[in-house]
Amino acid sequence: MINGNFAQILQWTEAQRLGLAPDTFTIRAGRGSASPEKWHSVGRSTDVAWGLFPNRDKPPFQSSIQFDDMTMACSCNSQKSPCRHTLALLLLLAESPDVFDTAVSPPPWLTAQQKRQQQQTQRRQSAADDAAKMNLLHSGMKELDLWLRDLIRHGLADLPGRSKLYWTQMADRMIDAEAPAIAQTLRDMAAIPVKQADWPDRILRQLGRLFLIVQGFNQWNHLPPETQTDLQTAVGRLPTRFDNRPINDSWLVLGRTVTTINKRLRPTTWLWGQKHNRPARLVQEIRSWQPVSQYATGAQLNGTLQFICSSFPLTATFQVSP
Repeated sequence: MINGNFAQILQWTEAQRLGLAPDTFTIRAGRGSASPEKWHSVGRSTDVAWGLFPNRDKPPFQSSIQFDDMTMACSCNSQKSPCRHTLALLLLLAESPDVFDTAVSPPPWLTAQQKRQQQQTQRRQSAADDAAKMNLLHSGMKELDLWLRDLIRHGLADLPGRSKLYWTQMADRMIDAEAPAIAQTLRDMAAIPVKQADWPDRILRQLGRLFLIVQGFNQWNHLPPETQTDLQTAVGRLPTRFDNRPINDSWLVLGRTVTTINKRLRPTTWLWGQKHNRPARLVQEIRSWQPVSQYATGAQLNGTLQFICSSFPLTATFQVSP
């Protein structure tokens, strides 16, 4: 597990803290909410900080920060991570640490929040291993195969006369098959302007990639586990099959990117192992009430990474001690 603590967070620069924000609006809103008088019932233990942010005449927002892996959680409905409230709590923690009560026990709502996070993690892991979902994915790939062959049979010259519904219907089918990255590709193809001279080349590049993925699924039972995992990644699923070579290192946070797949934000944190001279990436998906770990650019994370099984192991997660 990451060796994170309260003292290390205090050593972050303001640029590192604000660098966690997904956009400038969150920075402005978080900065404007980082005043002690705007919070109440703020507390801190050795491994977590928490606080309540007023929500007019409704129950206050419940925000927390786990120090060991910098998981931030909030009861607001924002899909941004960190949201304005957790960013404000982080700024408040760094700039006014004395306002946090260290003598109180974590409140019941925090315990419930942490339990809910654990249950969500268990459900996601269970769903990823569910054979029925894999059958659904394979069925979707067979349907995509037929659709691609039909498209090629009619020729690219037929595409300018097609409506966007032609693409979005298959995209929706890919969502049902739990292949969100394929759905996003189809929507992107629908948005390619046919008036541009290079539109056939752009379409063909995407069609070739989709056909390659489909052929991979057609040969699924003959492929090694690493290639099977790569195919799952290509369709937008977050695999949970790990290799047996965890790597302990001092990981430098290089930066963070955020992509949108099926209208959900998917942040990726890029790391560099300084002892082993190798890259790694942490990929997460943001849903309502789902916490997302935040690591400041330039921070050092000492811990063990468990890499996803792959032909080129890159995606990883921090190993949790039993």
